[in-house]
Amino acid sequence: LAALLRAREAVGLELRGPARALGGEALRALLVGSLRPPLLTRALLSGAAGVCEDALAPRDEYDDGDDGGDDGGGAATEMDGMAAQPLEVVDASFTAFGDGCVRALLLPAGGALRELRLAHCAALSEHGLGELAHGCRGLEVLELRFCRGLVACVHLEPLLSNCARTLRELDLSGLPVGDEHVRRMATVARALRCVRLFLSLIHISEPTRLGM
Repeated sequence: LAALLRAREAVGLELRGPARALGGEALRALLVGSLRPPLLTRALLSGAAGVCEDALAPRDEYDDGDDGGDDGGGAATEMDGMAAQPLEVVDASFTAFGDGCVRALLLPAGGALRELRLAHCAALSEHGLGELAHGCRGLEVLELRFCRGLVACVHLEPLLSNCARTLRELDLSGLPVGDEHVRRMATVARALRCVRLFLSLIHISEPTRLGM
């Protein structure tokens, strides 16, 4: 698979059907390891079994027995290689995508990441959302619907502030949303054009005009 992607100078990887059973080691090699296609900017991994924190952890947190005694030097090599052609679109919905995946897969992309879909990713916690808020500043589309680990969305406000000029689509369905979140959407995230709050646990004490 890696040879095929490289030969065709692939810019996207989408796992469907049986390919979703691709193991964590193989998926890690394709996404953050030495087999990663150099032009890869889109990773559509919804439902993939291999997407998890252990599979995508940086080298110094993941021992595969082949680090050559470099004490974590392999991590820098992998991250540097990824930063040269960062991911722009990631869909890891319905997977075990967690906080470690944020550090390994998303933060190296920095401002290049435009679209992120993490629907039903129960392993994503408030800490991971905080890292997203401070590390990914050019998001245009963010989907966090029914991420059960987000019990208060305390880092949503800085995320809205940091992506105020770019974020145009936001899905917080099934998440706790309150007054301050809505005010931020209305007053700070001026680029927003679509907000989805289906079955959200909305706690709003007074009417707030979004002004969109």
